[in-house]
Amino acid sequence: MSLLQHRTSRVTLTALAVVGLGFSVPLLQASADPSPTAACLDAGNVWVLVETDDAVTGGCATEFGTGVEALASAGFVAGVDDSGFINTIDGVPEVKGPQDWWAYAHTDEDLAAWEFYDVGATQSAPTPGSIEGWRLIHSWEATDTFPSVTPLELLAEVEASPSPSPSESLQPSATATPSATATPSATATPSAEPSTSPSSSAIPTATAPSTAPTPGLPHTGN
Repeated sequence: MSLLQHRTSRVTLTALAVVGLGFSVPLLQASADPSPTAACLDAGNVWVLVETDDAVTGGCATEFGTGVEALASAGFVAGVDDSGFINTIDGVPEVKGPQDWWAYAHTDEDLAAWEFYDVGATQSAPTPGSIEGWRLIHSWEATDTFPSVTPLELLAEVEASPSPSPSESLQPSATATPSATATPSATATPSAEPSTSPSSSAIPTATAPSTAPTPGLPHTGN
């Protein structure tokens, strides 16, 4: 599955050159790529996130006339009863507890926070470029029922693996000449070599805002 120009910005991170004993390492560049969620939304589709007790998974829905259709299009199998109430997603929960239910949310128009639907998934109409969020809850009195992952965290760019510059890839520097003392003579007593481990430089990363506002009791259950 693993940009919105006004929602996220492309960031290029450049690591400092690291110089070792007799070698010079060129600048390494790490570029940031759109997240799967952002790429899905940029194509005019809907991202569907499903959170259980054990995992958070997601998929891109290209068909989303209703919330149930979006689930199916994103690759999830919803267990819907005769009243349109969703009891399971991908067979979870395997044994439904007396107060188990699926909290059903979507993003606000700015994609900055979760909002509850006022209708169930058989009546909802997801909009292109939005995110659907499902989370398994085990109590009717629970108040923290939004997905634990915020929309902005889903939209955050993914840092690609750094690659060396094509000019000089980890080759010995042309000016680096071993000193006369680098090789001990036949009569010299070798001394302890000093530590020459290059220091590492921290690479800044984009930090998404903290958890979305804690909601009150949901308008509807699913």
